[in-house]
Amino acid sequence: MLVDKKVLFLSNHLYFSKRKAGFHNLANYLLSCKNHVVFCTVPNSLVTILRERGNLKQRLLSILFSLYPYKSNYLIVSSYISLFHNETILKGFHFIKKMLFVNGYSRVFSYDYDVIVFESNVSLFLADKLKKKYPNAKFIYRVSDDLSVLGHNKILTEEERRVLPKFEFVSTASSYITRRLVNYNSNVKIVTHHNAINKDIFNHESINPYQNNQKNFIFVGSENIDYNFLELVKNINKEWLFHIIGNIPCKVKSKKIIYYGEMEFKDTVKYIKYSDVGLNILSYKEGIEAFERTLKYIQYSYCNLPVICPEFMKVQGRNVFEYGNSLKSVYQALENSLLFNSKTYDNSWVLSWKSLGERVFE
Repeated sequence: MLVDKKVLFLSNHLYFSKRKAGFHNLANYLLSCKNHVVFCTVPNSLVTILRERGNLKQRLLSILFSLYPYKSNYLIVSSYISLFHNETILKGFHFIKKMLFVNGYSRVFSYDYDVIVFESNVSLFLADKLKKKYPNAKFIYRVSDDLSVLGHNKILTEEERRVLPKFEFVSTASSYITRRLVNYNSNVKIVTHHNAINKDIFNHESINPYQNNQKNFIFVGSENIDYNFLELVKNINKEWLFHIIGNIPCKVKSKKIIYYGEMEFKDTVKYIKYSDVGLNILSYKEGIEAFERTLKYIQYSYCNLPVICPEFMKVQGRNVFEYGNSLKSVYQALENSLLFNSKTYDNSWVLSWKSLGERVFE
């Protein structure tokens, strides 16, 4: 366990965002252990400003923090600014964009560090620069997402392969990612640590939001939902309701499908806890195996729910019920999931952020 160390987080996320991601939780874990934490948002460029015009105030504030970091006790919040960064939406001129990005600025890059933690994003382009500046710091790569699946350009995935030996420790969110990185370099210590959850929120008492006598199926997410699944279930003649929470377009309309739109995470928990079945229904795309244990699957499992998954995801678990492309297979998976005995399910494999932090920063 790290204590009284200076740790730099290079994260894709804004620290004060309402949407808290894994890096927020890992940073807060280290703060609770009395470490000095610098949370630096990477990237901040013309691209991010143009892409996030709806979040312009937060983005401009983050850019200000690159010059004048926000400080509060053991925490410092900053960002890294550059004219451009190597982004998929900007085709070509990769070398020039990389140079513009690498020669960006953050005041916190003048501080001393014992540990530097990289997220799976363009911060990897800074590995050479930071290794030269901080040769004695421990480099950790926390791979929450598979770069190839997220659609980043090949320049970044090639950079990931090239700089991998610079890391003393690599922690990945799936065994699929671990196998891919081990194929790059088997000499680097690479360990699978599935994502964690805030157990306190789930353990907090809440009121059942379902005021009906039907079976309730829940999906919580923001993208890549399997609309074919919804098409198949919309006319099933059963007392079943399908609840969709997240920024999901209402493409399949039915009295059996209820779209809630986005809501704060803490407000989604009661819908998960009191549902009968969790829906991990993602549409196929190359590399989907990297999502073998999505955050939603982990949340459903902690609540002892049976979980519906497409066959191609190859999710392993006693609470998993797979479906194919036919109505028959979907119907069978739904029926079987309702027979699942949740009282006998062991959810002890689900990690809290404290437990994950102890493993990543051992």
